[in-house]
Amino acid sequence: MPNQKFIFPEQQFNRLFPFYFIIDSDLKVLRVGKSLSKLLPEMEQKKIDEIFIFKRPGHDELSFQTLGQLNQLIIIESKGAERITLRGQFEYLDDSNHLLFAGTPWFYSMDQVKAKKLTLHDFAINDPMIDLLQVLKTEEIVSGEVKELLEHMQRQKNESQTTAQRLGQLITNLQAGILLEDENRKIVLTNNTFCQMFGIPVPPEQMVGWDCSLSAEQSKHLFTESEAFVEKLQTY
Repeated sequence: MPNQKFIFPEQQFNRLFPFYFIIDSDLKVLRVGKSLSKLLPEMEQKKIDEIFIFKRPGHDELSFQTLGQLNQLIIIESKGAERITLRGQFEYLDDSNHLLFAGTPWFYSMDQVKAKKLTLHDFAINDPMIDLLQVLKTEEIVSGEVKELLEHMQRQKNESQTTAQRLGQLITNLQAGILLEDENRKIVLTNNTFCQMFGIPVPPEQMVGWDCSLSAEQSKHLFTESEAFVEKLQTY
């Protein structure tokens, strides 16, 4: 089968690789993809080492030949205050003796994409970056909602505890005798007045957990007239 050459019009090539650039043998930038030009508008006719720092692989001295032989992932970062990181690869173009860099920018959040004034249309349809960022954004939103819910539940718990403490303090200081029990007839709360009414010689907090159905029998040994105490409590 004879070798066939693929020729792409620039508009079509930009749809496939919107962040590409091409350099000549002097390492000067000749052409820049439409989306990359939005990020770095003054690339053309500059040498690549004036624009980028090579993060992977790290090379002190760059040459056209060296770049053309790099058969691996390339990570470059733009110089200047606003750093742009590109991930991609170099391909040697035989016909023109140029090097093509085809890659995509690396972002950590959708906010970064918006800050650079990029939209979905600035990325190739097959670029997984946007899908990844949308997943991360969704996880961020869900994590934020879960955190907010947990904080709300904790606030409610704290408020309930504060309310319970205030209610307990109020009941403890009431002049009327109070005794609260749970569904298992265990004493939850009582007060000094109740203990005084029935002559119970223990602090009210010590009675918490007592079985109400057996409390009279449990306490009668504390009294001189124990049977009278039981009878009085049962008729209360």
